[in-house]
Amino acid sequence: MNRVYINLAGGLSNQIFQYSFGKNIEKKFDVKVTFLNDYISSYGSRNFHGINLQDAFDIDNEYFSNRKSLLFEDGILPPLIRKILSKVMKRQNGALYFEDQNKFHDFKKDELDKIKYFHGYWQNINYFMDVKDHIKKLKFKLNNDQRLLEIKNEITSHENTFFIHFRRGDYLKNSNTNRMLGVLSDDYYLKCIRKIDSSNTKYFLFSEDYEYAKNFAAENLKNFLVIPSWPGKKDHYDMYLMSLCKGGIIANSTFSWWGAFFGEKKKTIFCPSPWYKSDKYKKINPSLSTWSCIER
Repeated sequence: MNRVYINLAGGLSNQIFQYSFGKNIEKKFDVKVTFLNDYISSYGSRNFHGINLQDAFDIDNEYFSNRKSLLFEDGILPPLIRKILSKVMKRQNGALYFEDQNKFHDFKKDELDKIKYFHGYWQNINYFMDVKDHIKKLKFKLNNDQRLLEIKNEITSHENTFFIHFRRGDYLKNSNTNRMLGVLSDDYYLKCIRKIDSSNTKYFLFSEDYEYAKNFAAENLKNFLVIPSWPGKKDHYDMYLMSLCKGGIIANSTFSWWGAFFGEKKKTIFCPSPWYKSDKYKKINPSLSTWSCIER
């Protein structure tokens, strides 16, 4: 059985997409997949508390390796050099495939006979359609955290619950991220809220900017709870709690994308359009066909 390697990089939500892509490749083409997670520790320590798939989900460790993957790291190799390297490797026994984020690529069996290494984010549900139901059933790693249990009970005890996710942080502070994705306007969230019957709805707000979320809720909502951040490697608690809500207003963030995807079928999910601020990526929208896209 052929073996292929898939690089894991970025925050938790990016890793879930990469893992889902790999499991789809494994099932569709009957290959053995190994996920290279050496880069997560250095990337995560800067932005995501070092949390990774194995921290957040109950996944068999046999699929993961700490094998060095420096060739894949963003910023290590310029795009032109990566393209040249990819072409060189395709002439040899192994092959390195770099994703083109602007378009979906439907891999064929003869390609998998050549490709050995995959680098990309794979933020398109078409990359894991064959294992979609399996991914939806991934089991979160949770402990008996009293605050988590209290919020869970608060969500499940209400008839109608919506989560709202504000992604700020690096979207404001990192110039490249701000230029590419940008922060959503309050108007986007208010347009979504106006489409919801708030008379019997409780809102649960998530953000790394607690004060911003609290002020927004105080000015615009009546029945709400703003969730404070979690200490240590517990960011996935937010994703889990989002999954329990019956509807959601997501940010242009794959973190709340997964919060909307997991759990029981949601009644209503609102997502921003366009997803990207940059004209270069404006054609890319990872939203699902059942979600309602609202102008940002």
